[in-house]
Amino acid sequence: TTHPVPTNHTTHPVPTNHTTHPVPTNHTTHPVPTNHTTHPVPTKHTTLPPPTTAPSPVPKGTYTLKNKKGLCAMATLRIQLRVQYMFGKQEKWGIFYIQPNKTKASGKCDDHSVNMTLTFPQGYLTLRFRANTKDKTFFLQQMQTQLAYKFPGTTKSTTYAAHNSGLTLMATHLGHSYLCSNVSVEAGTHFWVDLEDQQVQVFEFSASQTFGPVEKCPADKHVPVVAIVVAVLLILLIVIVVVAYLLGRRRSPAGYQSI
Repeated sequence: TTHPVPTNHTTHPVPTNHTTHPVPTNHTTHPVPTNHTTHPVPTKHTTLPPPTTAPSPVPKGTYTLKNKKGLCAMATLRIQLRVQYMFGKQEKWGIFYIQPNKTKASGKCDDHSVNMTLTFPQGYLTLRFRANTKDKTFFLQQMQTQLAYKFPGTTKSTTYAAHNSGLTLMATHLGHSYLCSNVSVEAGTHFWVDLEDQQVQVFEFSASQTFGPVEKCPADKHVPVVAIVVAVLLILLIVIVVVAYLLGRRRSPAGYQSI
């Protein structure tokens, strides 16, 4: 009783310290499913999409629709679908590339809307464009998609679906084509659609039935501006160095003459 060593051991045993910070316990205190209620991961994917090198093996596809007047919709682009799926007790992002040689375009066009559905063996993607007669522009208004796929680590194929009818993207004047290196669209919760290296035009076409004048997306417009600013700054720096050098040479002979 005068030397209760066991009592001291129970107050700070090593096993007790281990149970306060084991790896399994950390997983239960901040599980990925809890984060999904606030969906922070999709927000990150908007600004940081999957590596740009990933889609490179997939060629661009060209999809068209016609009506009685002729060509009414044409899109040339790469498409990848990003879906969040369960991997054991964790959630990961799976990427699926739409293969152009296995995809067929269908739909219809009228004076106010264009519906283009791209159907492939694992699902479909529907893009609905709307015409703004007041501004004489068109824009992407709605996106609906479905994918049945077995991602790595899963035991069976799962069907993922998404629908977003509140879009106002890709605004372009009628008779012109929309050009952009990448547009990431949140089709639904944990489901994103990336439209890459795209050129799209709907409703009005010239007699040549080809893409009209290009209107670039804001993201692509910023690249040349930055390059021009950098070039101007470099030129100014070179001019300053040359002027300083010439002024230095003019002053140096006077000093030698005094000697």
